[in-house]
Amino acid sequence: ENNRLKLKCGFCGNTLSGGIIRMKHHLAGTSKDASPCVGGPNKPLPPFVRQQCLDMLHALRQKRIQKEIEDADVGYNVPLEDEEEEEEAYESMVVEHLIECFIIYDFITLWLMALLIRIRKNNI
Repeated sequence: ENNRLKLKCGFCGNTLSGGIIRMKHHLAGTSKDASPCVGGPNKPLPPFVRQQCLDMLHALRQKRIQKEIEDADVGYNVPLEDEEEEEEAYESMVVEHLIECFIIYDFITLWLMALLIRIRKNNI
């Protein structure tokens, strides 16, 4: 037997299965997952009930969107382990390159200084 939750609308008398969200869509008249409530001859659907259900559904949708944004932001700025390793390898390569440049620069500087010393000795 079907064990789904069944709710009966107090205004039009329709029985809906599926839960409170479906009933809110029914009362709000969104036609999503349920037919809109038209009220009954003895009990018309008050406009404030429809508006209140619309407001609740809108707030629920905004809350879901905000949660998705927050969930997406959680991992956005956190680098993955592979990215960290790549970044460390790149930094290490840059440092090694700079050291090599300084060594070459120092070698050239020393070579030029020795050359200048020889030139001075020959001119004096």
